[in-house]
Amino acid sequence: MKLKKRKAIIDEELCDGCGLCVPSCHEGAIVIEDGKARIIEELCDGIGDCLRECPKGAIKIIEEEEEVDFQWPVKLRLIRADSPLLRTSKITFMADCSPVANPELVRKSFEEGAVLLLCPKFDELEEHERKIREIMERNRYDEIRVIRMVVPCCRGISSLIEKILHEKSSENLKEFIVFPDGRVQENL
Repeated sequence: MKLKKRKAIIDEELCDGCGLCVPSCHEGAIVIEDGKARIIEELCDGIGDCLRECPKGAIKIIEEEEEVDFQWPVKLRLIRADSPLLRTSKITFMADCSPVANPELVRKSFEEGAVLLLCPKFDELEEHERKIREIMERNRYDEIRVIRMVVPCCRGISSLIEKILHEKSSENLKEFIVFPDGRVQENL
């Protein structure tokens, strides 16, 4: 799968090594080496907070396509509904505490489609509902999964997905409940 990635680049001829860009990068992706700013690509988020700090205009943001053969879990609130990561046949909405109790179930989910993390206790459910509706409108899934912990607050994930799917007359939901000891119960 190809993804577009934004990253900062530095024109070494324009850079005078003043270092004003360094504290503006919240990821710590800019360092001064040999009197010039340098980007640590693995850390750069491509947002560009550093642009406005450079008095010489030596920093630019570029967009490149990158081939990826893996799936990272993504917080629901951070992903765009039109993201290429969501163009799969299966999607999993996972309580973000689930990976701690059962890493293998999580790993298997990554292999089978998109994985979106959320927390019904600490995240805004109204925002989640809006985002999930938008994702469901833009994409078609053969299977929708919820992986949640056995704790009561996690039931909110299932309730939200069930509500949205009921309105769409869809019955392709699987729910997996993870217990603190790692056991998994599948609800059909």
